[in-house]
Amino acid sequence: MTLTAAVIVLLAAQAPPAASASGAASRALDPQQPAAADASTAQEASPGARAPDAAAATKAPGGPSGQPAAAPAQGAETSPPSEASPGARARNAAAGIARPAVGAAEGDRAAADREAAQREEQLRLDAQALDDAQRTAELEQLHKELEDLRGEVDSQRARADALEARLAAREAEEARREAAATEATAARAQATGATLGELDQAMRSLSQGDAAGIDAALATQADALERTRRDAQTFGARDEAAGMGESSVHVAEAREALSRGDLYSARLALWRAALAARAANRLAQEGAPAQGTGAGAVAPAAPGYSGY
Repeated sequence: MTLTAAVIVLLAAQAPPAASASGAASRALDPQQPAAADASTAQEASPGARAPDAAAATKAPGGPSGQPAAAPAQGAETSPPSEASPGARARNAAAGIARPAVGAAEGDRAAADREAAQREEQLRLDAQALDDAQRTAELEQLHKELEDLRGEVDSQRARADALEARLAAREAEEARREAAATEATAARAQATGATLGELDQAMRSLSQGDAAGIDAALATQADALERTRRDAQTFGARDEAAGMGESSVHVAEAREALSRGDLYSARLALWRAALAARAANRLAQEGAPAQGTGAGAVAPAAPGYSGY
């Protein structure tokens, strides 16, 4: 054996471990190709297979001495067992199909998540809008109730003002009536006082037997008594009005007695008339309202009467 053949055999003996490493790497990358890798390794490890390769290497022309040993390694690199396996190609094709399917599923999941997030956001916005609408409605209702209450307050205030105005008018009317009554009472007291003076003068004349002009004077006093009676009745002085009425009746009796020439009866009637007028005059001077049952009941006798 020549030195060149020995070198080739030595290189061939060292080549199988590299191929085995290449097969192991191929199996690591594709675990489902054990059979093809093992077959390739067994073929490379067979001495029968290495001998023809060595012989071919010795007969191959060209190249300087020591370089033909690179041919087996180059042939091993250009035809890896994994590329010739149909199962590997099928698995690679399946993996290529599976990867787009996984990407599409992830895309659908992301789209579903986005839709769910959009729905949640829309629900939140709807709830916020509903809450805002409710708050707005409550605020408007409060404003309406406040306006209604203010309207009621204004109405009650206007009613109170009207009642106060009516009360003030009534009080003013009552004050006016009271003032008028007071003034009328004072006037009646003055009138009945004058009537009493005329009646006393008539009784003195009759006591002296002088009846001249008495009937005309009594007619004037009868009219004054009637006016005073109506005024007392208008202002509710019933006892005073009754006294004036009684005095007028007795004045009429005195005039009727004078017409008969009966001076005594005329003088007695005038005394009764003066008695009733004096009681009415006392009520007018006191300014008391109507009380009692009559003027005659509160004035039983005429003060200072001496039996004219």
